[in-house]
Amino acid sequence: MSEDGSLWSRFGVAYQPAWVFVNDDGEASLVPSALAPGDLVEVLDDLGER
Repeated sequence: MSEDGSLWSRFGVAYQPAWVFVNDDGEASLVPSALAPGDLVEVLDDLGER
C-alpha cells in the first residue's frame, strides 16, 4: 500500500473495491468492482491457464 495513492494510480484504480491481476508476462488487468468468491476463483483459474 502506498500512503500517497501512487500504487493505485499506477494501475488505474480510481476507487475501491477493485482488483488488479498481473500475469507472468507482467501485463496487468483491472477489475473495478467487487468479486464474489466464485468469480475470484474463476479469474485466478483463467490466469493459471494462460
